[in-house]
Amino acid sequence: MIKTVFGFLKQTLVAAGCKRVYLDEREIEQQNPLPYAVILPDEGALTRENVKIAQQDDPVRCLRTYRDRIFRRDLTVVVTLVHKDVESLGTLSDAFLAGMQASILDPAGNVITLECHEEKWIRDGSLLKGKAAVEIPVIFHGGVYAERDVPLVGVLSFEGEISSM
Repeated sequence: MIKTVFGFLKQTLVAAGCKRVYLDEREIEQQNPLPYAVILPDEGALTRENVKIAQQDDPVRCLRTYRDRIFRRDLTVVVTLVHKDVESLGTLSDAFLAGMQASILDPAGNVITLECHEEKWIRDGSLLKGKAAVEIPVIFHGGVYAERDVPLVGVLSFEGEISSM
């Protein structure tokens, strides 16, 4: 899930106009082309769930496959956007949020929903050296899934008797 989430965010940020996207604080250089973004995982939560998500029948193999969500995973990722001034940063933030979909699919076809609730404007001038920055926490809701196969009961057919009346 984390690889899918980071890939989606990086693609969305580049489409919004970020010239560089960092996935680690240690990668940030002193001289960065503006605008740039930093993606950092913040916190996650796992909740035990045994919920049937989907089923699919395979008449050739005589099996029904159930997909169960074993754990619900909520992952918060903080996206920090940095630009030269507040107006440019507002435009970049709007473009980033406009590119956010309601849900994405992981490689196994599972749905990951996402939501953004707030923006935190960073006002510490010593860190930014005359630049403007905003933090946008993005919460992703996905899960850990397992598939199980159950044999299908065969279809019974009855043949009628031929009666001689």
